[in-house]
Amino acid sequence: VLLVLTAIEELIVGWYHDKTVIQITDELLGRGWLENLAPILLMLLILIPLVTISEIFRQLGPEAFKRLWLEAPS
Repeated sequence: VLLVLTAIEELIVGWYHDKTVIQITDELLGRGWLENLAPILLMLLILIPLVTISEIFRQLGPEAFKRLWLEAPS
């Protein structure tokens, strides 16, 4: 999913800079695989903790979540 969203982002940025779809695609495919993988890994570094904390909050509820993070362990 992140790969597709990255490609869509590149298309939008390219269109904003008055590039054709062929120019955008050539530029995207001309990069090395590590250059294309780096933004996806950065997004994962943000999304994994975000989803984890959101799911913990959903499972525990607001009060238990607040106690978990704000109270000292007994």
